[in-house]
Amino acid sequence: MDPILKHEYHIHSKKLGEGGFGVVKLATHLLTNQKVAIKIINKEKIKKDLFRVKNEITALRALRHKNVAKLLQIIENNQYIFLVLEYCSGGELFDYLVSKSRLTENESRRIIRALILVLAYIHSKGFAHRDIKPENILLDENLNIKLIDFGLCACSNMSPSGNLDGLSTCCGSPAYVAPELLAGSKYSGPVADVWSTGILLYALTCGRLPFNNPNLALLYKAIKEGKFELPKYLSNSVKDLITRMLCVDPKRRITLKEIVQHRWMSNCDPEWTRYKNLSSEIAREDESLIDEKILLKCSALFPDIDLNTLRLKIQSDCDYHCATYWLVKQRPELYKDFDPSIQIESINRRRSRSFSEFNLPKIKKMIADIDKNHNIQNKQILEDKDPKTPILHPKTEVKRDLDKASFVNGFKRPVVKKKLFADFPNSINSRKRPIEAPTIELSPILPLASSRLENKENIAEITHKTKVRSLENTANGCQTPSMTPKRSLFKWILETATPRKSFTPRRYSMNDQKSLRNLIMTNCRNADECVSRIVEILKIKQVNCRAKNFVIRCVLSTMNVIIVAFELEILVCRNTGRVAIQHKRIRGTSWDYVKICDDIRNELDKIFTI
Repeated sequence: MDPILKHEYHIHSKKLGEGGFGVVKLATHLLTNQKVAIKIINKEKIKKDLFRVKNEITALRALRHKNVAKLLQIIENNQYIFLVLEYCSGGELFDYLVSKSRLTENESRRIIRALILVLAYIHSKGFAHRDIKPENILLDENLNIKLIDFGLCACSNMSPSGNLDGLSTCCGSPAYVAPELLAGSKYSGPVADVWSTGILLYALTCGRLPFNNPNLALLYKAIKEGKFELPKYLSNSVKDLITRMLCVDPKRRITLKEIVQHRWMSNCDPEWTRYKNLSSEIAREDESLIDEKILLKCSALFPDIDLNTLRLKIQSDCDYHCATYWLVKQRPELYKDFDPSIQIESINRRRSRSFSEFNLPKIKKMIADIDKNHNIQNKQILEDKDPKTPILHPKTEVKRDLDKASFVNGFKRPVVKKKLFADFPNSINSRKRPIEAPTIELSPILPLASSRLENKENIAEITHKTKVRSLENTANGCQTPSMTPKRSLFKWILETATPRKSFTPRRYSMNDQKSLRNLIMTNCRNADECVSRIVEILKIKQVNCRAKNFVIRCVLSTMNVIIVAFELEILVCRNTGRVAIQHKRIRGTSWDYVKICDDIRNELDKIFTI
């Protein structure tokens, strides 16, 4: 793992997703204590598709909108690219759809409204997404959509025609691809995005795809013909909108501006009428400009950096300062307002380092006194058989280099090799930064009770990682070095805590709507029996699975090729004891995953009848 990443984030073991590019893992941003998603990309494994990563970085750096998952930080070394992204706790829109089979028109309208507005913003910035599908839309904790995966996006600056109307690359997912792409002719990126959004609207309201065939040749034929069925339970207005969005002729297809004005989108909502002036609303929702109030809150976390420098870093560098700014903006209520005195004190500290302001005779006398004390202490340590300092643990070593020494005012000083970075931050609100003075690595002074500890590995871990300040930094000449660890307590807890094995299923509450997301409800009251039944169903469906601690990891494959991988977790209702299944797709084709989840739901309904 990259050392910069390791000391700025705590990487959790939990995988959020997986694909040919690598994995996405959950992490904690140590300075703000907020969750992020880190996409870990192995450059060696994706040599041919490296352009997709560059495409995504280019797009995400240019797009700053509330409905686009934000790129917070980029870290790169010889082997990996790490993209630190906004974490969306609601998961994929696809999982949300699976849990409900299909959405109501009101819920679908809310999602499509947000998607149309963010697409209008993206197109105005000279980009076309070209891979709109429910797997590429995430939900935050309030069920707001976040568009992700810009690897296939088109950029007008990179297009030979200089715009998005002369594209020729056929890309996207087969079931969502527009017919003009299949024809091999030039096409418009924004118009193709409208088709994909029409497929999405159909999937949300119907719970299935309009064009779906495992045989690609037959699937493409159906798409080119544009023939599909509309269920009777749909309203006439949504039927009309879907039909106009899925028009085979791109010239006759409805535009984004016309979609905004469509009667199904407005639904007699007076607030929606303001979006008829689409261009002004697009400009209003652009988040590219720095929010000065958030900048002031952010500056409190970086007291050593003046406001102008911090502003420039956030605007131009996709680094830790930028990540901190966007995370503070997500939850501004968690952070204190800017206190000017903090920065004034910091500036004064920096200025005080100038020798022009020092009282040199007084400083020289102080150094001489400290050197004298240190010399007496060193002599006492070497001569005394029974030193006054506490006895160190027998298994630890004091690492001192007394042979190599520097001379200051005629007295020997131990010289320790300087490290580029200090190993631990001073607190949860301090970043790892270059250290200014050498440190001496000492083993901790352990109490007698510690020898009774059974876990020797924990002792070794603490012994190896504990740092103390060097004697040079101790201005008061005390006889024992300070044992203040140079790391945050929060990070220490994260690194050393051993997760307790769960022998009981997690609980959910019927009163908490957030805990009810992505759940398949059952009539079962016994979690162990439910696990056994699910494993039996999966084996019949030829899905490989492994159950552990009420979590079932599942893989459907053929000829050693993974078709779909997903995870099921058994939960128990705190109020009623009713068992539910929380599902999450990890990788692979989504509609195979839908079929398996539907089969599990139907089979369990047969087994556990009321």
